[in-house]
Amino acid sequence: PALPPKEKSPARILVSREVLAKMIISKKAAEYPPDAAAKNAEGPVIVSIVIDQDGLVSFAKERQGFAVLGPSAIAAVNQWKFHPAIYQGKRVEIAAEVVVDVQVPVRPEDSGRMLIDTDTAEAHLLSSPKPDYPGDVAITRIQGDVIVKCYVGTDGKVQKVKAISGHPMLTKLAETAASKAVYTPFTKDAVPTEAVTYAIEPVKPR
Repeated sequence: PALPPKEKSPARILVSREVLAKMIISKKAAEYPPDAAAKNAEGPVIVSIVIDQDGLVSFAKERQGFAVLGPSAIAAVNQWKFHPAIYQGKRVEIAAEVVVDVQVPVRPEDSGRMLIDTDTAEAHLLSSPKPDYPGDVAITRIQGDVIVKCYVGTDGKVQKVKAISGHPMLTKLAETAASKAVYTPFTKDAVPTEAVTYAIEPVKPR
């Protein structure tokens, strides 16, 4: 069906990452910057974006992740394309957050493990408990995402975790939750293999 005409002053609606994932037409992974290795930078970057009426990214700003990876993540997400959003019969702009994978080179501690991007890892999730939000944290009103590096065994169970980004009061809660996740085993040439990936753990009131 034909799209409705563009609006002169379009409304802007906020959508979740899950909804936005269904709107993606094409996406590009971010390249690892040459100077990032010296800063021990790794992992995905969470980027706040605005999508215009044509489904193109009109604004992008790094929200979380290693700062040195931010420009590369933004350069990549600016090339993403989405289906134009229609709400109540009118074209609208979209505000959302996306997780931009950065093509991290194999690190010595990860040697022998398959690197899994966040989209593939989420598709393999069998179970993933939400982080606790205990009273001593709730009283501070601190909440947010924590990026956790996960080492996954051939059985799909998480062997080891390490928070690489997030508020210090939230990292242990996120690590505990990520360590309990279970994945469908990742395979290489149809053989289960050890893997490393990153999980985005939202630590907030339930």
